[in-house]
Formats: sequence, C-alpha cells, structure tokens
Amino acid sequence: MLYIAVDFNDRLVGPHGEDRVFINTQRLGGLAEHLRPGLRVVLYTAHDVEIEAIVGIDGYWYGLMDWTTRHLLPDDDGNEGPADWYWDDRVENTRVKV
Repeated sequence: MLYIAVDFNDRLVGPHGEDRVFINTQRLGGLAEHLRPGLRVVLYTAHDVEIEAIVGIDGYWYGLMDWTTRHLLPDDDGNEGPADWYWDDRVENTRVKV
C-alpha cells in the first residue's frame, strides 16, 4: 500500500459533504504518476497519525479518509521517520528520499 505524507490541516468538504484531505503532488514530486482514482492508500503525518483513504481527483488529488482505520503514531521512536520520505510503497519496500 502506498504511504503518502499529507497535512491534515488541508482538509476540504466535498460536494456531498465528504471529508477530503488535499494530496499535494506539487510538493511531492513524482507522486502523481502513482495515483489513480479509487486507489487505497495510507495518509500520514510523521509522528502523529496515519489513516487509510481512497484517492480521488476533482481538479486536485485528494484522499477520502476512512476514520475507522485511524492509528496514532509514536512521537519518540528515535528512528529516521516518514518525514524524510515523500512516498513509500511498503509492499515493494521502495522509498524515495526528498
């Protein structure tokens, strides 16, 4: 599953009242080529939270969050964390350094 760093403060309300979070493909270079509508991903903020989401596009890429999958992340693990990576396909164990 693709892991994508997002800013959960960039949340929007869709036309049907759904809760969306903006996926910044400009800041996360190369990410857009891996996205497609309907793709299930994990959105996260380093040392904060991760939530599964379904990707959509409506003039911008966004994730529709599944709040039942919300998982709080440790803030003191001491390891090189997700903040240093822009996307991460953990199935293939592929990471691209920012």
